[in-house]
Amino acid sequence: MAPFDFKIGETGGAMVYMDVKSTSGTHDTQFHLSGAELAFAAASEEPYLIYRVSGLTDEGAWLQVSSDLRPHAQEALNVLARLPAGMTLTGMGIRPDLLTWSEPVWLSLPAPASE
Repeated sequence: MAPFDFKIGETGGAMVYMDVKSTSGTHDTQFHLSGAELAFAAASEEPYLIYRVSGLTDEGAWLQVSSDLRPHAQEALNVLARLPAGMTLTGMGIRPDLLTWSEPVWLSLPAPASE
């Protein structure tokens, strides 16, 4: 399983890794990063962005895009490296206020097709 959801090519050839985190709760609900996602983001040479989908309902949801997660992932791995031998962490919760976010955009879901 890949430690990101999408790899996006930008104009000029730059790449960005995108990880989608969704909740029916509010944007400020903590989200989970697996150990693999955290390690990949920390080691990546390309930006690693969180696409946060919140307030998810049958009608749609709000989307916000984070700042680059790499510096925070690197800092977290530095802290985890000090754990005693034999201890590992398989993931962690992230508070959204740790990152900077784009303005929210409403995403409408299509109405169900009538039969």
